[in-house]
Amino acid sequence: MLLPNDGGSHVRILKSGKNGDASNTVHDVPVGFEGGLPGKTVVSDFAFVKDESRNILVLAASSDNNVVLIDLLSSDYAMTKLQLTTASESTGGSRRNVEWAVGSNYVWVDGQSTNEQYIIEVPSNDINEARVVRQLTDVTSGQMMYVENYERTRIMNEVKSMMMAETEKFMVSDSSADTTVKDTTVKEAKVTPESDDDDADPLAVAALVIASCGLLLGIALAVLAARKPENKSGNRTLGSKDMN
Repeated sequence: MLLPNDGGSHVRILKSGKNGDASNTVHDVPVGFEGGLPGKTVVSDFAFVKDESRNILVLAASSDNNVVLIDLLSSDYAMTKLQLTTASESTGGSRRNVEWAVGSNYVWVDGQSTNEQYIIEVPSNDINEARVVRQLTDVTSGQMMYVENYERTRIMNEVKSMMMAETEKFMVSDSSADTTVKDTTVKEAKVTPESDDDDADPLAVAALVIASCGLLLGIALAVLAARKPENKSGNRTLGSKDMN
């Protein structure tokens, strides 16, 4: 991506070639930011919203109260503008920052001159569905960075694995109970009323198993949550710009 000194009129998308070869111009996107001066670069920050179904470029400028979303997967590089606030003057100050919360549907954009933060939701791969869902006030602006909580992610994955294992055990136990019930039905003529009263209700047994599983999972979650955070791999998520 190239940000020309045209006062916020266009942004140029390039496709890189092999090592040592020149890149090719793919498309000049008419972003049309307002309030910029000729000969100046207006776009101050950007973020890529990229996952299995989306590759969206979000551009922010300090000269007006709009952000531009570009669908990089569309053949014509479709774009749309989204208004951050209805304020008559730009809230961007000297620089407007933007950051994607990686793995989510949310993009954060700041308003430096008014100490505001705007949270944009991009719910699907349709850029026209993007909207501002929340505006925070009294938030000092600065460089934004998304950092993933790897400890919380690890705990949640362990709990999910334990739940799946307990569910499989319950399914096997429930299947055995069904077999016992069917066998008892076949031999119903041989069962005396006294012995029939002593048989456990299958629903009660199932409820007891489920309650036991819930108790075990609750204990496991408490134990895992009490562990001290560890970072053996040294991994860090630095947001949507692949910073070093």
